Amino acid sequence: MIDNLRDRVISRQSITKTEALQISMIQKIEMFDLFAAANRIRQTFRGDSVDLCAIVNAKSGACPEDCSYCAQSSRSKTETAIYSLINKNAVIEKAKEARDAGVKRFCIVTSGRKIGKNELKEICSMINDIREIKTVSIPSD
Repeated sequence: MIDNLRDRVISRQSITKTEALQISMIQKIEMFDLFAAANRIRQTFRGDSVDLCAIVNAKSGACPEDCSYCAQSSRSKTETAIYSLINKNAVIEKAKEARDAGVKRFCIVTSGRKIGKNELKEICSMINDIREIKTVSIPSD
């Protein structure tokens, strides 16, 4: 199954939801076959190149969600810093640092289920400024 799916992906064909679920159930020794297939797909489409991506945590902690793995949950027992949306200059400075370190993509992340209307406007303004100064690309997906 894995080799068949690998070959289909390499020939740019889709896999079905059922097939994707089958992949998620792979265990033990078959996992190495899956790793090899993933490596072959990577090699076909990306070669040995690596793109670095950096993030800035623009709003931290006190998230009302209860994701057990996340340090930003308000229920988490970690000592994660809690702060509201940081200012545009701080984000632009981080984007410049990322660019200077050779990073090609830069993402702005925030804690919480959603952001407010004013925060969205501010983040959009940050993105526009980052694009204007040609620091790094902002992924659109």
